[in-house]
Amino acid sequence: MWRGPDSSPACGVPSWVGLSRTGVGDLQAVSLKAYAKINLALDVLRRREDGYHEIRSVVQTISLADDLRLILKDSPEIQLVCTGDVPRDERNLAYRAARLLQEETQIPKGVRIELEKTIPVGAGLGGGSADAAAVVKGLNDLWELGLSEREMLRICARLGSDVPFCLLGGTALMQGRGEVVEPLPRLGELWLVLVRPRVQVSTAQVYRAWSQFPPGQPMVDRMLEAIRLRTPMAIAQSLGNMLEPVASCLFPEVAQVKWFLGNHTLGAVMSGSGPTVFGIVESEEEARDLEERIKSHPWDVFVVRTV
Repeated sequence: MWRGPDSSPACGVPSWVGLSRTGVGDLQAVSLKAYAKINLALDVLRRREDGYHEIRSVVQTISLADDLRLILKDSPEIQLVCTGDVPRDERNLAYRAARLLQEETQIPKGVRIELEKTIPVGAGLGGGSADAAAVVKGLNDLWELGLSEREMLRICARLGSDVPFCLLGGTALMQGRGEVVEPLPRLGELWLVLVRPRVQVSTAQVYRAWSQFPPGQPMVDRMLEAIRLRTPMAIAQSLGNMLEPVASCLFPEVAQVKWFLGNHTLGAVMSGSGPTVFGIVESEEEARDLEERIKSHPWDVFVVRTV
């Protein structure tokens, strides 16, 4: 288990971070994939004095990914170019990850970050956090910093609650505000259909409204038992998210997607604070068939698998 800064040794190997190198001799560039995550189960426990919420969540990386290319600059300049409607300055977590790493290590080098977005923004899939974790991992190699996994995790925890998990990847239990990460046995391959209604969901708005709703049924312990059984049906029957009733009330489109997927998959649930809902199916063929049926709706759809 990794408990954030100044705690126990890190565990797990970030092998999920796909990385390739270019250049002869000194490393000049690295290419990485930054994988999205889903919440298989999410319990919200209480609001903390620091304003964050105490959570327990079983999380899983999936094959949906952004592509990053980090190119070495001899000057300290940090440059971010990217596709999609996302900020290209300090408001972007990938940019902030490079700046924080530069400040922490006092290295006089810079980087050009080329980011090709595939993970939808504001979808509850951790795209920004995944990009930040990939930048930390890639710059550790490109700038030849020699940081240990534990040191990278400490820096990731300063960037955001989901970033440490995104560095480790796989299947894990997140606790605290999300920075306490305990790797779990990997699920094996599961096929999923992700559906994102075209609404903008504010994470802060969903969490603020959470306190006004009756306490939901905790599902994390049940999911942990299902992972031990390693069957798609057990996992599908243990999906749960205490934020889903809140988001469904604020954004009825979430409830519509949940109803649809709930009737066409083994089980479905919203990821994170929404609005994306995913369903578990038995095969890629079944997932592709469902994808075709969903295309007639005003939703974005992705067929993915666990990684």
